[in-house]
Amino acid sequence: MQNPAADIQERLCKLLRKMADADRFPHTLMLEGADGYGTLHTASCIAAYLLCAGDEDCLQKIRHGTHPDLSYVFPTAPTKKIKTPVHTEFYALWREFTTDQPFGDYSDWMNRIDAENKQGLIRVADAEIIARQAALYPSLAPRKVFILWHAEKMNAATANKMLKLLEEPPPHTYFILLTDDSRQILPTVMSRAQKFNVPPLTPQTMQQLLTDQGVDRQQAQMMTSTAGGDLRRALQMLSRDSAYERFADYFVRWMRVAYSAKGRPAAINELVQWADELALESRTFQGEFLRFVMEMIRRAYALRFTDKLPVPEFRQNNFRLQKFAPFVHPGNVDRFYTLLNEAGYQLIRNANPKLTFLDLSIHLTRLLHS
Repeated sequence: MQNPAADIQERLCKLLRKMADADRFPHTLMLEGADGYGTLHTASCIAAYLLCAGDEDCLQKIRHGTHPDLSYVFPTAPTKKIKTPVHTEFYALWREFTTDQPFGDYSDWMNRIDAENKQGLIRVADAEIIARQAALYPSLAPRKVFILWHAEKMNAATANKMLKLLEEPPPHTYFILLTDDSRQILPTVMSRAQKFNVPPLTPQTMQQLLTDQGVDRQQAQMMTSTAGGDLRRALQMLSRDSAYERFADYFVRWMRVAYSAKGRPAAINELVQWADELALESRTFQGEFLRFVMEMIRRAYALRFTDKLPVPEFRQNNFRLQKFAPFVHPGNVDRFYTLLNEAGYQLIRNANPKLTFLDLSIHLTRLLHS
């Protein structure tokens, strides 16, 4: 974890610290924003302020993940080594993950624990551990803080188990719930939290973080413009062997076959083959791919209004987003988003990925020619 005393979301951290100083800090706080915006980092900064009051020894313990009054709770899945998962069994891996990838997201974490195709969840057993720990008095600090990373991964049983604790927490206990999609969280949980949105990183912060990692200034400026305030996305684009390259390959092949399908019946076989291939990827990869496609649709549509928007480069032969842009227009852009969101929801509900992507492909061929 990066230095919790250094704010990358300076304005939000300043507001929350003022609330703490005025004794108006909520016992249940929710922060919504992409992991690449520094949502976890922001939560750790606030936890450090609540627990440490500037004490350097305390801050060192938080940096190293060893402070007894700060607990991280996160989704887990059965692995070859851990058949009955609970977050405390993964603490060593979690510390490595937040050190190596402080802006890593849910898919990065699932890959780190070798979850394969299994869904990561925060389970009832995790909630029971939280309840036991919350009942204890703090060890070193005047308070205890629990950070629930990707709180939308609580299943219904877990959320119901947490309700009473979130509604009537011990006076010394604070919960910080992090999510990139609050729509997936039960309304009963939402009603017990005070919610703040974590904004994208500012261009200045993005450029500084990238140059600190050895990226030259000109390339950092390009990545800052393209990644939309999401440091994880920028780092993906800098890695030639990253999932970003595979997303781009799937996207280009998909668009080309879908466009050529009109008047060419044989294209359906190619779409079936494409869907078969994507269905073999992990659920996490499939969900991230849909997000990637939505971003490409957004950028293609934006090119209708400005030629100054930086666009990602595709290494695939002869594919340029500028040439694709005319096929995304006011008559179909909303439908693009609707279909992609519906497909993502179906995957979360464990729909058959081959059928989901094949159905999406058939709709796509019509949209591209609408």
